[in-house]
Amino acid sequence: MKPLSEDQLHAYVDNELPATARLDVEQALAEDPHARASVNAWREHKRMLHARFDPVLSAPHEMHVPVRSAWRGSWPALAASLAALTVGLVGGWVGHDRFAPTTVTADDGGRSFAASAALAHAVFVPEVRHAVEVPADQETHLVNWLSKRLAAPVRVPHLAPAGWDLLGGRLLPGEPGPLAQFMYQDKGGRRLTLLVSHKAAPEVATSAFRYEQRKHIGVFYWVDGAYNYALSADLPRAELLALADAVYQELSRN
Repeated sequence: MKPLSEDQLHAYVDNELPATARLDVEQALAEDPHARASVNAWREHKRMLHARFDPVLSAPHEMHVPVRSAWRGSWPALAASLAALTVGLVGGWVGHDRFAPTTVTADDGGRSFAASAALAHAVFVPEVRHAVEVPADQETHLVNWLSKRLAAPVRVPHLAPAGWDLLGGRLLPGEPGPLAQFMYQDKGGRRLTLLVSHKAAPEVATSAFRYEQRKHIGVFYWVDGAYNYALSADLPRAELLALADAVYQELSRN
């Protein structure tokens, strides 16, 4: 059997494999102590993050995220362990006029997605050396890789005209499928993240931009067809709204 790829291991840890493929991976793991050790480490990190952040995500009001004391273990393992923390992929979408909702729905799923985006932002933004898995100078590889993992074309908004340069991106496992995170930085060192998910059968078609404040982290989130987006930053609400609109406008272009 061929050596197990990182994608296979991530999918195995995230319970994304069909039964037959899962059995094949388990058989390969029995013969591959290095891969088996990685899987065990990722599962342990998931358990640790569950214990640390589940009470935060279940809190009814502000999300008190200890940004500077976030887990500092193996970063691929930490990305895998975030699967335990992403619990819903439905948000709100902004229409052509950007602010008037065309469909009104319950927003519980969207708020969960916003909470996941705020948490992922808090965990990765303080990092200097490990802020992204794939840097911006490998953008083509980044887009192809994330598109493959999300099983749908992924586009990277370019916000340089607004003063924000792309640093790169990473893959975050989630429920019910993988998430893509892109990170940006302005000349003052402030950081901005965009979380993207894809759902083949979206539960929500359209709704307006929605906003959540998770302690110091603001999140604008929306749905555009089968794609869910959440833009997070420690910025004034009006500034973050302008950036969310810029992201939407670019992604709406052919």
